[in-house]
Amino acid sequence: HMIQHTVLTLVMPAVMLLATPEWLARLVLGKGRVDRWVHKLARPVPAAVLFNALALLLHWQTIVNTASTNGAFHYGVHTAIVVSAFLLWIPVCGPLPELRITVPAQMLYLFVTSIVPTVPGAWLIFAEGAVYRVYDIPQRMFGISVTTDQQVAGAIMKLGAGTYLWVVITVLFFTWSARNERRTSEERMIGLP
Repeated sequence: HMIQHTVLTLVMPAVMLLATPEWLARLVLGKGRVDRWVHKLARPVPAAVLFNALALLLHWQTIVNTASTNGAFHYGVHTAIVVSAFLLWIPVCGPLPELRITVPAQMLYLFVTSIVPTVPGAWLIFAEGAVYRVYDIPQRMFGISVTTDQQVAGAIMKLGAGTYLWVVITVLFFTWSARNERRTSEERMIGLP
Protein backbone atom coordinates (compact mmCIF):
# COMPACT_ATOMS: atom_id res chain seq x y z
CA HIS A 1 0.00 0.00 0.00
CA MET A 2 2.89 2.37 0.77
CA ILE A 3 4.52 1.57 -2.57
CA GLN A 4 1.18 2.37 -4.24
CA HIS A 5 1.00 5.75 -2.49
CA THR A 6 4.62 6.52 -3.39
CA VAL A 7 3.96 5.79 -7.06
CA LEU A 8 0.66 7.72 -7.03
CA THR A 9 2.26 10.82 -5.51
CA LEU A 10 5.86 10.92 -6.65
CA VAL A 11 6.10 9.02 -9.94
CA MET A 12 2.77 9.09 -11.77
CA PRO A 13 2.03 12.85 -11.59
CA ALA A 14 5.55 13.80 -12.71
CA VAL A 15 5.47 11.36 -15.63
CA MET A 16 2.00 12.47 -16.71
CA LEU A 17 2.95 16.16 -16.51
CA LEU A 18 6.13 15.54 -18.52
CA ALA A 19 4.04 13.78 -21.18
CA THR A 20 1.43 16.55 -21.40
CA PRO A 21 1.98 19.18 -24.11
CA GLU A 22 1.27 22.80 -23.21
CA TRP A 23 -1.67 23.09 -25.62
CA LEU A 24 -3.39 20.07 -24.02
CA ALA A 25 -2.87 21.39 -20.49
CA ARG A 26 -4.39 24.74 -21.48
CA LEU A 27 -7.31 22.96 -23.16
CA VAL A 28 -7.99 20.81 -20.07
CA LEU A 29 -7.73 23.75 -17.65
CA GLY A 30 -9.77 26.09 -19.83
CA LYS A 31 -9.96 29.76 -18.92
CA GLY A 32 -12.33 29.59 -15.97
CA ARG A 33 -12.36 28.72 -12.31
CA VAL A 34 -10.22 25.56 -12.57
CA ASP A 35 -7.46 27.46 -14.37
CA ARG A 36 -7.52 30.23 -11.75
CA TRP A 37 -7.32 27.74 -8.88
CA VAL A 38 -4.49 25.80 -10.51
CA HIS A 39 -2.55 29.04 -11.07
CA LYS A 40 -3.04 29.91 -7.38
CA LEU A 41 -2.33 26.50 -5.84
CA ALA A 42 0.41 25.22 -8.18
CA ARG A 43 2.93 27.75 -6.86
CA PRO A 44 5.78 26.34 -4.74
CA VAL A 45 4.61 27.44 -1.28
CA PRO A 46 0.88 26.62 -1.52
CA ALA A 47 1.54 23.36 -3.40
CA ALA A 48 4.21 22.15 -0.96
CA VAL A 49 2.18 23.15 2.10
CA LEU A 50 -0.99 21.51 0.75
CA PHE A 51 0.74 18.28 -0.28
CA ASN A 52 2.82 17.89 2.87
CA ALA A 53 0.01 18.87 5.24
CA LEU A 54 -2.26 16.37 3.52
CA ALA A 55 0.45 13.68 3.66
CA LEU A 56 0.80 14.22 7.41
CA LEU A 57 -2.97 14.39 7.99
CA LEU A 58 -3.52 11.16 6.08
CA HIS A 59 -1.38 9.32 8.62
CA TRP A 60 -3.65 10.32 11.48
CA GLN A 61 -5.08 7.16 13.02
CA THR A 62 -8.73 8.20 12.62
CA ILE A 63 -8.25 8.93 8.90
CA VAL A 64 -6.43 5.64 8.21
CA ASN A 65 -8.92 3.55 10.17
CA THR A 66 -11.88 5.25 8.46
CA ALA A 67 -10.33 4.95 4.99
CA SER A 68 -9.74 1.24 5.55
CA THR A 69 -13.39 0.58 6.35
CA ASN A 70 -15.21 3.09 4.11
CA GLY A 71 -14.67 2.71 0.36
CA ALA A 72 -15.97 6.14 -0.68
CA PHE A 73 -13.82 7.86 1.93
CA HIS A 74 -10.80 5.79 0.85
CA TYR A 75 -11.20 6.87 -2.79
CA GLY A 76 -11.72 10.46 -1.67
CA VAL A 77 -8.45 10.33 0.27
CA HIS A 78 -6.65 8.93 -2.79
CA THR A 79 -8.16 11.61 -5.02
CA ALA A 80 -7.11 14.39 -2.63
CA ILE A 81 -3.52 13.17 -2.33
CA VAL A 82 -3.16 12.63 -6.11
CA VAL A 83 -4.57 16.09 -6.91
CA SER A 84 -2.21 17.66 -4.37
CA ALA A 85 0.67 15.66 -5.90
CA PHE A 86 -0.12 17.08 -9.34
CA LEU A 87 -0.05 20.58 -7.85
CA LEU A 88 3.24 19.74 -6.13
CA TRP A 89 4.92 18.63 -9.37
CA ILE A 90 3.65 21.44 -11.64
CA PRO A 91 6.42 23.89 -10.56
CA VAL A 92 9.03 21.23 -11.38
CA CYS A 93 7.86 19.56 -14.57
CA GLY A 94 4.47 21.02 -15.46
CA PRO A 95 3.64 21.87 -19.06
CA LEU A 96 2.81 25.54 -18.31
CA PRO A 97 6.00 27.63 -18.46
CA GLU A 98 4.57 30.42 -16.30
CA LEU A 99 4.18 27.98 -13.39
CA ARG A 100 7.59 26.33 -13.69
CA ILE A 101 10.33 27.58 -11.37
CA THR A 102 14.07 27.75 -12.10
CA VAL A 103 16.13 24.57 -11.80
CA PRO A 104 17.99 25.68 -8.64
CA ALA A 105 14.60 26.54 -7.09
CA GLN A 106 13.27 23.12 -8.18
CA MET A 107 16.14 21.40 -6.38
CA LEU A 108 15.53 23.38 -3.18
CA TYR A 109 11.77 22.78 -3.45
CA LEU A 110 12.21 19.02 -3.81
CA PHE A 111 14.77 18.96 -0.98
CA VAL A 112 12.27 20.60 1.38
CA THR A 113 9.58 18.20 0.17
CA SER A 114 11.89 15.23 0.88
CA ILE A 115 12.07 16.17 4.58
CA VAL A 116 8.38 15.84 5.43
CA PRO A 117 7.92 12.09 4.65
CA THR A 118 10.57 11.33 7.24
CA VAL A 119 8.21 12.38 10.05
CA PRO A 120 5.43 9.79 9.61
CA GLY A 121 8.03 7.36 8.25
CA ALA A 122 10.08 7.56 11.45
CA TRP A 123 6.91 7.39 13.52
CA LEU A 124 5.95 4.09 11.83
CA ILE A 125 9.47 2.66 12.04
CA PHE A 126 9.91 3.30 15.77
CA ALA A 127 6.35 2.68 16.99
CA GLU A 128 5.76 -0.20 19.36
CA GLY A 129 2.80 -2.37 18.42
CA ALA A 130 0.06 -1.54 15.93
CA VAL A 131 -0.28 2.17 15.13
CA TYR A 132 -3.50 1.56 13.17
CA ARG A 133 -5.95 -0.86 14.81
CA VAL A 134 -7.51 -1.74 11.44
CA TYR A 135 -4.25 -3.44 10.37
CA ASP A 136 -3.90 -5.43 13.60
CA ILE A 137 -5.63 -8.58 12.36
CA PRO A 138 -4.79 -12.21 13.17
CA GLN A 139 -4.48 -13.33 9.52
CA ARG A 140 -1.22 -11.75 8.30
CA MET A 141 0.10 -12.14 4.76
CA PHE A 142 3.36 -14.18 4.70
CA GLY A 143 3.17 -14.37 8.53
CA ILE A 144 4.65 -10.85 8.90
CA SER A 145 3.79 -9.19 12.20
CA VAL A 146 1.87 -5.92 12.24
CA THR A 147 4.92 -4.16 13.72
CA THR A 148 7.21 -5.43 10.95
CA ASP A 149 4.61 -4.49 8.34
CA GLN A 150 4.37 -0.90 9.58
CA GLN A 151 8.16 -0.66 9.95
CA VAL A 152 8.58 -1.69 6.30
CA ALA A 153 5.92 0.86 5.31
CA GLY A 154 7.76 3.54 7.29
CA ALA A 155 11.08 2.57 5.67
CA ILE A 156 9.53 2.76 2.21
CA MET A 157 8.16 6.20 3.03
CA LYS A 158 11.33 7.47 4.68
CA LEU A 159 13.98 5.86 2.47
CA GLY A 160 12.09 5.09 -0.74
CA ALA A 161 10.37 8.45 -1.17
CA GLY A 162 13.39 10.38 0.08
CA THR A 163 15.80 8.49 -2.17
CA TYR A 164 13.53 8.96 -5.18
CA LEU A 165 13.35 12.72 -4.60
CA TRP A 166 17.12 12.90 -4.10
CA VAL A 167 17.67 11.04 -7.38
CA VAL A 168 15.43 13.59 -9.13
CA ILE A 169 17.38 16.42 -7.46
CA THR A 170 20.68 14.85 -8.59
CA VAL A 171 19.47 14.48 -12.20
CA LEU A 172 18.25 18.09 -12.16
CA PHE A 173 21.62 19.27 -10.81
CA PHE A 174 23.74 17.46 -13.38
CA THR A 175 21.43 18.46 -16.25
CA TRP A 176 21.50 22.10 -15.12
CA SER A 177 25.27 22.00 -14.61
CA ALA A 178 25.90 20.47 -18.05
CA ARG A 179 23.63 23.07 -19.69
CA ASN A 180 25.53 25.90 -17.98
CA GLU A 181 28.88 24.38 -18.93
CA ARG A 182 27.78 24.02 -22.56
CA ARG A 183 26.58 27.64 -22.63
CA THR A 184 29.88 28.85 -21.14
CA SER A 185 31.85 26.87 -23.74
CA GLU A 186 29.75 28.30 -26.59
CA GLU A 187 30.26 31.83 -25.28
CA ARG A 188 34.04 31.27 -25.17
CA MET A 189 34.03 29.93 -28.72
CA ILE A 190 32.34 33.06 -30.10
CA GLY A 191 34.46 35.35 -27.95
CA LEU A 192 31.86 36.63 -25.51
CA PRO A 193 33.04 37.54 -22.02
